[in-house]
Amino acid sequence: MQNNRDLLWYRCNIKRNSTGSKILESSYVSGFSLLEISKKTKKQYRYTKKIVLELKYSGYLESESKGRYSITQKGRWFVICQRLGLSFLSLCLLAEVYHRVNSNPEFFYQFSSFRQCYETGYDENFTYMAIYRRQNISKSLKHLTSRNLVYALGDFIKMTNTMIEFLKKYHRDLESLFLWCSDMYEKCICNTIENNNFNASGILQGSN
Repeated sequence: MQNNRDLLWYRCNIKRNSTGSKILESSYVSGFSLLEISKKTKKQYRYTKKIVLELKYSGYLESESKGRYSITQKGRWFVICQRLGLSFLSLCLLAEVYHRVNSNPEFFYQFSSFRQCYETGYDENFTYMAIYRRQNISKSLKHLTSRNLVYALGDFIKMTNTMIEFLKKYHRDLESLFLWCSDMYEKCICNTIENNNFNASGILQGSN
């Protein structure tokens, strides 16, 4: 059975300012060959190839034709995290807020609804289990407010028109992340139900 945290890339990251992060930043706009990226990062070809293959294996890059590589959607989300100084969970929250306020700038996003999505789940003993820890979910909002990406009024989150305009350069990536989050949340719920049904079956069989 797959763990909900695996579905949500729990603690999935690349170190800032590492060769891997520089390769992803360089490839955000267009694809590259190993030779091209080796020259850009000023690293030896063999070392560059090793890092590129690791990034491909982790789903941040993908192969193109004729020995070229391009960044995946997952890789693009990482680059945005790095540029804005955010964790992946913080970017998920930002995508939720942006999606809501972009179509209605007067909209106030309710933070408790975000909490509810990521604090829902049960372990094999049918006891409450959060997908993310409560303190990490709280930190996701603090990351956004400390960088002035949003501001909070109690349980409600608002975004200024200036910030909405600023984030429009990431519109496609934020909208795709919003859809991904919605899909992953549904999978987490189904995964939780499947695990609970599986465990319940085991308990019943053991009692016979």
